[in-house]
Amino acid sequence: MIPCYEHFSSVAPEYRRLRTTDKAPVRAIQESLGQTDGLNVADIGCGTGRYSQLLYRHLGPSTKMFCLDANGDMLDELRAALHPAVYRNFVSVRANASALPFDDNTMDVITSFNAIHHFEITQFLREARRVLDEDGSAFIYTRLREQNTTTIWGKFFPNFHMMETRLYTAPELREYIRRHFRPARLRVTTFSFERQSSLEALLEQAERHHYSTFSLYDQDEFSYAMREFERGIREAFEDPDFVEWTESYTLLSLAMPAGYLPPDSLVASGRDSQPEFTSRDPCIG
Repeated sequence: MIPCYEHFSSVAPEYRRLRTTDKAPVRAIQESLGQTDGLNVADIGCGTGRYSQLLYRHLGPSTKMFCLDANGDMLDELRAALHPAVYRNFVSVRANASALPFDDNTMDVITSFNAIHHFEITQFLREARRVLDEDGSAFIYTRLREQNTTTIWGKFFPNFHMMETRLYTAPELREYIRRHFRPARLRVTTFSFERQSSLEALLEQAERHHYSTFSLYDQDEFSYAMREFERGIREAFEDPDFVEWTESYTLLSLAMPAGYLPPDSLVASGRDSQPEFTSRDPCIG
């Protein structure tokens, strides 16, 4: 098993190439916010900043984007990708999700994309609640534990969903929010994505540990799982260069009492991406 911090340091140079950024939840956040001029936004557990940059482009150049991550190598990749003519109001900060470096009530928006399973969730929610403005909003995009079983990895990579115990169930997240992010109104949206890849690309992603879940296997376990994964894919798909599946993610939208949320949207769908990042340890918080 590779420690979490070391895992992300090792994959940082290739993270953007190996990972997928889903556009649909970012569009949903933009629509939920309505007025987006001059917002202070903090993206917690930003990694290499894929979602931070996409969100910034959707919200507009008057946005001030604070990108927080505990891993310095990931932040180095973020800084290298920031073109100063496009991303003028970006601040990258090495910080812990359990101790956000902001004064009380100074952020309009808090986001976290595919990272909350790495946080100490109780402290993160308390900190996010503390730094949000009285009419601010928070958005948490994640794969739920029950959604992890339906991915190409959950279906075909031996013990993948059993090995990955850090993800939360929907009832767990609702209860944490009820206890530690009050008062707030919660809206839950599920996004379903049709994915397509090749066996070769999937094997490369696993070999390079594009999901931190793979770092939980020891070497013998991982080697066996890789062989079984390849065998299973070849048996299940007529063309190993054309592997298709559907997977789902969840967006939790939290609005303070004065904040705005449109009516509940229970299910959304997207066709703009390919496999993504999942995994609960104190790596970022």
